[in-house]
Amino acid sequence: MKNKIITNKAFILAAGFGKRMYPITKFCPKPLVEFKGKPLIHHLIENLLHLNINEIIINSHHLHEIMSKYIKNNFGSNVKVIVEKKILNTGGGVKNAIHAGYFEDLEKPFFLINGDIYLTKKNFLVLKRLSNSWENKMGALIILKKKKNLFGYNGHGDFDFEKNSQSGLIHNRNIKKKYVYSGITLLKPNTFMKNQRTEFPLLDIFNLMIKKSKLFGLTDEERWLHLGTVNDLNRAKGLES
Repeated sequence: MKNKIITNKAFILAAGFGKRMYPITKFCPKPLVEFKGKPLIHHLIENLLHLNINEIIINSHHLHEIMSKYIKNNFGSNVKVIVEKKILNTGGGVKNAIHAGYFEDLEKPFFLINGDIYLTKKNFLVLKRLSNSWENKMGALIILKKKKNLFGYNGHGDFDFEKNSQSGLIHNRNIKKKYVYSGITLLKPNTFMKNQRTEFPLLDIFNLMIKKSKLFGLTDEERWLHLGTVNDLNRAKGLES
């Protein structure tokens, strides 16, 4: 059905140390850094709930007591916090949640979202685009931004589309790539179980999917804010809403 969200489950990655946001993150988990009157993760959760995505999981490690208390006080038991005794990286964090029983159906896709991005309600409609474009042959469907248009990004890019691809199939063979991974993905939990390690990055999963032609992408032209550093945060505060 058009514009129907195909899953009500989302996982927000929020366990990192946020070293590039020091000294703020010395005493505050990066996803709890305030922007436009609320912590970044608060904006994310509100927008997810607005789309009836109400099974929300967050992983936490750095200053996890502060994170757990904030989530409990503001969202009650509707949002689950998984505390990692040791940091497991972005891929290992999801695999840990799977082992803990937070995913009943490993074939059913879920949304995976970075905890340090800011999106408006309009931006969040990209989740409907992901749902509308999803096909069972996919291992993951990711949102890509042109690196020149992504606020707060100055790297070499992450991916390109396969030449002449009409399907959205992507690769990462070139040193400099045109597109940046935005931090939002629709993907299947079972993919994480194919990695034997407990600690590993999400990129390992993406690279495995590329080899099997199961990684696909969509581009988005809306303005997104990636708030990775204190300087990015301060510059973003001067932008219009």
